[in-house]
Amino acid sequence: MNAKVNTILSYRLPTQIYVDGACRNNPGPLGCGLVVLQYGEPTLKQYGLYDGNGTNNQAELKALKEALKVAQGIVKEGNPVEILSDSEYALNAVFKWSDNWSRNGWRTTSKKPVQNATLIKECIELLGPLKGMIQINHIEGHSGNLGNELADQLANLTIDEQETEWVTLS
Repeated sequence: MNAKVNTILSYRLPTQIYVDGACRNNPGPLGCGLVVLQYGEPTLKQYGLYDGNGTNNQAELKALKEALKVAQGIVKEGNPVEILSDSEYALNAVFKWSDNWSRNGWRTTSKKPVQNATLIKECIELLGPLKGMIQINHIEGHSGNLGNELADQLANLTIDEQETEWVTLS
């Protein structure tokens, strides 16, 4: 699938999904966090997907994958969604580099297998119903942004609690 998302003019949509992944010692224990803001107020907070031996990039991609799933539910209601991540790697892998990798049999320009190809492909597969209804943006991490800070705290809570499933906080 040819999945491209280009932001022509960054505009803050009423529904924003912030995602973050955390990994201690990289590689090491990882976790994911996700926060949905409606008009700037948190309406959904999730954490989970603990893995005792993963990488930061895997954590970021797993969090992005969950954001795409959550976005599908919001888009079904006719509302556009903005997804924000502080991981340039995850965003570039899914929305920029994946086309070339796919054409090259999921190999890099140096002919090595693409790391995290399965997670990247799973994210791409989730994009179909979102076409034209999502905006993807990179945000600086640890910059005081409420959504990003909450997602980061939730990703670290995952590691602390070793929660392997997604948990929703009220």
